[in-house]
Amino acid sequence: MAEPEPNPEPTPHPDPTPDP
Repeated sequence: MAEPEPNPEPTPHPDPTPDP
């Protein structure tokens, strides 16, 4: 398997929705 190339900019994950 080809090694995955590192992403130049890591995708910022959306803030988790706080439970009410």
